[in-house]
Order: sequence, then structure tokens, then C-alpha cells
Amino acid sequence: MESYGGHYGPDECSTLTEPEFASYFTSQNVAIAVGSLIGQKISLVTLGINNGWFDPIIQEKASIHYSFNNSYKAIISASQHTMYLDSYETYCLPLLKKCGEVTGTDEACEMAHHIYVVDMNVYDMRKGFNNPLPPKTYVAYLRRPEVAKAIGASGKFPFTECSDKLFSKFTKTGDNWICNWYGGLESAHAIVYDGAEELKKKRVSTYFVDGVPNGTFKGVENLSWMRVFEAGHHAPYYQLKLALQAFKLTMQRKAVFST
Repeated sequence: MESYGGHYGPDECSTLTEPEFASYFTSQNVAIAVGSLIGQKISLVTLGINNGWFDPIIQEKASIHYSFNNSYKAIISASQHTMYLDSYETYCLPLLKKCGEVTGTDEACEMAHHIYVVDMNVYDMRKGFNNPLPPKTYVAYLRRPEVAKAIGASGKFPFTECSDKLFSKFTKTGDNWICNWYGGLESAHAIVYDGAEELKKKRVSTYFVDGVPNGTFKGVENLSWMRVFEAGHHAPYYQLKLALQAFKLTMQRKAVFST
């Protein structure tokens, strides 16, 4: 999964979101097995999330830190960094907490969400607004019948991109900041599981692909986190070998490791 999949992908083992896709799949499999539902089981081997949006309370603050201190360029000054952190604590955080309540409103969510607007592409801060990458050629490729068959899709409904109308509704609820690795790491540290404390204390290591450093990573038990160098939001486009290597290891239920 990718991006907003971080919101809906995790199951009840995570403290970051309510049970969604993962637990739904398993519950439907049980219903099929006992005969109360007619359908095809989906075997959920693992959950991988690329640049996930997990929890705005964690990731809105992380965006402030990333805007000031990253490996590409500072987007805000030191004084702005301090100002935005103060604003986050006194203004944004209370609204985010209200947004997350059962009785929370879209207005509270939207008001809590502020982006420092500069001449940059939020999908890839190294580029300007008119960055054409990645190209949309994959849409036609995924609509080919032989491709759909190869990946196990029914082909009844052709592949489509995300709905612009749906995206506009997300922006009105504060859910439109593209994720960065600061927030991803903090989100991983917030997951409650047996190896949680060990993961927090563990230092990151350089991640190699065929001997070339392509990122950093760390993991404990069956949970791994990775930062990818020189990549925009759609990381597999920019670092294909790394993405394929990590995907294969994950699907084989192995811990992520360098080569």
C-alpha cells in the first residue's frame, strides 16, 4: 500500500489507526471458510506501506522538523522552525486531538492542517510544481488484459487512478500532506508490539543494494522501517532495485536486509 494506505492498512495490532483493510480481509476469509459468505479468499501475507500517512498528530509535527532539517534543502529558517513548533503545540495540536474524537468535525481537521507554501512539489521537494515524474505510462500498462491476469486481477474493472473529486474531499479534512521519513520513523516507533522498545533504541544502518548505499533501515522481529535516498513520494519509480529487493524479502516473510 502507499500514502493514505497508512491510514487504512494497519490492523488492530497498531495503535495508530482503527482496524481497517487488514482485519477486514481476515474477517471475510473466516466468513468464506464457514460458508456464511461466497467469495474468494485473499491470503494476507504481510503489509508493506510506502510513504504512509499514519497519524497527523505525529506527522504534522514531523513535517516541521523535516522542512527545516533534511538532506536536500531547508524550506524554512530557524526562526520559522521555532515559530511553527510553537504554533503546533498551542494551536494545531488541540485541533488535531479534537479532529480525532468521535464527535470531531471536518472543520477542526481542516483548520489544524497548515502547509508552508513555497515553490516546490510536495511529492518531491527537489522539484518544482511542474515536475512530470513519475510519468503516467503505468496506467495503460495496468489496463492490459494480460497484465491483469498475471497479477490475479479479475479484469472486470480496469485500473483507474485516484479520483480528483475524492482527493478534494480529503483536503477539506486536513489529509493532504505528502509524507516524509521523519514522520514514518516516528510512526514506526509509536506501534505497540513485543519489539517496540528494542526498535526505538536500535540505531539505523545503511541499506545497500548490490553494494551501493541506497538508504537506511532498522527492524526488530517482523517490523522493518526504511528510508530511501534520492526518491520522491512514489519511491519505487526512483529506486527500482531497492523497492524490488525490499518487496521480495517482505513477501517471503523475511526481515529486510542489505545485499
